[in-house]
Amino acid sequence: MKQITGISVLIFSLFFQSCITKRIAENNLTATEQESVRNESSNCFVEFADGQIKNFSTLKLIKGITTTPHLLGDGKFKIKARDIRAYQNNNHYAISQKVYNPKRLSYVAIESLPGFAVQIAKGKLNIYVRKSYDSNKAIEEYFIQKGDDPISEYSYEAMIEVIKDNPEAADFFNSQKYKAARPILKGTADLFNSGNSFTSK
Repeated sequence: MKQITGISVLIFSLFFQSCITKRIAENNLTATEQESVRNESSNCFVEFADGQIKNFSTLKLIKGITTTPHLLGDGKFKIKARDIRAYQNNNHYAISQKVYNPKRLSYVAIESLPGFAVQIAKGKLNIYVRKSYDSNKAIEEYFIQKGDDPISEYSYEAMIEVIKDNPEAADFFNSQKYKAARPILKGTADLFNSGNSFTSK
């Protein structure tokens, strides 16, 4: 009986330790990994221009001074940005500018394939950010989407229209002096996605 109790205690201790280790690992993610959104229904995948989706065990973003940015699936499949609409790797989910149709096209990027926008909030309100360069200065451009509506470029007016029926999200956004910064937009979307909206009919 003592042996069974000892084994039970050992199993519980190992389980508890693995939970702690997992929590520590999650808390040590980089800022980009914490701010981006993973599609939990799959691991790594690409959605091609024709709508076909292909899954991979690994999907690495390859960039370099003499290298055209591309994805490398399972260490051997080269995937060009022009051939896909979206992709999910270990760091983020990103969509092509063919999908969100910005006013200004971009052919450079910092954290994703060129022209792709990374999803930083997901739910009833989706937020995407395209990080690129303008005269050697890093800039961030934001795009918003309510539900399944078309994705549009961020503006103060557009955001207010989306969140107007959610007092908590609206109060938070208004308190930030309407600044377009990643933590503010992500925080607003998180409140909107987790709260209740009141709509008048």
